[in-house]
Amino acid sequence: MKTDAVNRTIGPYLPSRKYLPIVIVAVLLIALAIRLIFALTAQHPGHGDQAFYLTLAENLADGRGFEVDYIWNYLSQPENIPCFSNDYWMPLTAVIISLSLSIFGKSLIIALLPSILFGLTLSVIAYFIGKTYLSSRFVIYYSSAVVLFIPALFKYSLLTDSTIFYAVFVSLSLLFTTKGMKKPGYFLLSAICACLAHLTRQDGVLLVPILIFAMLISPYRRKTKYMILVTSMVLYVIILLPLLIGNYKTFGALFPPGPFKTIFLTEYEDIYSYSRELSLRTYLAWGLPNILLSKIKIGLYNIKTLFELSGYFICIFAFVGIFETVISRDKKRQIYFPFLLYLLLLYFFYSLIATFPSSYGGFYRSAMSLIPFFLVISMDTIWRHIPSKQTVFLIVILITTVFMANSIYSARKMIITNSKINQQLTQLKDVLQNDIKADNDAVIMTRGPWEVFYTTGYKTIQIPNENIDTIYEVALKYGADYLLLPAPRKALEDIYSGTRVDARFKLIANIKDTDLKLYRINQPD
Repeated sequence: MKTDAVNRTIGPYLPSRKYLPIVIVAVLLIALAIRLIFALTAQHPGHGDQAFYLTLAENLADGRGFEVDYIWNYLSQPENIPCFSNDYWMPLTAVIISLSLSIFGKSLIIALLPSILFGLTLSVIAYFIGKTYLSSRFVIYYSSAVVLFIPALFKYSLLTDSTIFYAVFVSLSLLFTTKGMKKPGYFLLSAICACLAHLTRQDGVLLVPILIFAMLISPYRRKTKYMILVTSMVLYVIILLPLLIGNYKTFGALFPPGPFKTIFLTEYEDIYSYSRELSLRTYLAWGLPNILLSKIKIGLYNIKTLFELSGYFICIFAFVGIFETVISRDKKRQIYFPFLLYLLLLYFFYSLIATFPSSYGGFYRSAMSLIPFFLVISMDTIWRHIPSKQTVFLIVILITTVFMANSIYSARKMIITNSKINQQLTQLKDVLQNDIKADNDAVIMTRGPWEVFYTTGYKTIQIPNENIDTIYEVALKYGADYLLLPAPRKALEDIYSGTRVDARFKLIANIKDTDLKLYRINQPD
């Protein structure tokens, strides 16, 4: 509750109302300036997802539609190159980035602008989360400032990746669900944001049961509940409809078969298998002890991930606040339930169902959407439980300083890593064009088809996680001319080390200043 005493306590640690807007704008400009400095030094989008979304965005800006000039998985058995782009990853991220490219021109800095702006938007969302849940101006304003420098969010606001967009849409959906408990119209906004989250990442669909549950337990008359429920679901389907139609035309089903198969992975690299069966039968054949052990290990790993995302200090106080919420009879605190329900659904989904995708960043990326809530709850708990407000102020300043330093360090490290990728693949491109004189329509088989295509411009296909005969069969099917190693493929380890000679793969180049080796794929006699 707001009281004069509380406001007097807050007073020394917040600028006066006259200067507060100036301070807010200054903090946002500082956060923007730091991000732009890093964005201007970026030379390459990075590995995997980031290169994929930028490539697709450029294709959309060029009017080519939803297709890419490479095959990075075989879960949906693509026929040829180019192929449909969204057999696994969702399309909205590329659409957003393509708008920036279409307006301002194609370059990496232009492609990064939407991510940067969405990263700053999380500050506004944190502000409204605080306004909705709490009454302390100190918690509200400082939460909205600190979220700008959380290292994980800072880093992903400098990547052409789905993560930062997903964080915004999920945060908004959960916020609007909460506000819908008092004003039913917010449920419609929540449904829109939930669908946008679904169009950004597959697990956005987890917001649907939360929204439905919230509407059903809301304090409105039954007729109002059902009207809002039906309208919300219709809105959701209408927004999702173009993707569903595209999927049906491509796969003969509303949803691509690939993501479902990943439930039955027994190792992550099997996501790149070609002929290997991924089904309940093969999963059960792996053995119950292996299945249980994998889920326990990933469950523990995901708990560790939660603490690392926001920092251990923030998370400890956040979980104290969450515990108080669970046992509290204070209805005002119980409005946290949409966030808590999503936290539980997300955790158990990635621990028990999408187990192996979680081990390679699935849960890490999706859980970033929870950071604004963790931060607000943590700051509120710190504010309520530490009597000395001067101590609270010093803690917050220290946390922000540490976060900012870690953000700058991790962003710099990422830029250096991506620059190294660019340097190595530029060397590869030079060898292909000037030494080997590769045809423009040549196809390269590689473990990194996304970044190899982005840098070299040559079509690429994934090295399947199979035996060497199947790898060769796939190379012939899709017309691969070259094999790029190293790759985490046991069947190719001896060829890369030089301890085995296979006439089907002939070494033609060691790429200077890298560990890359290029092999010509020979046709059968």
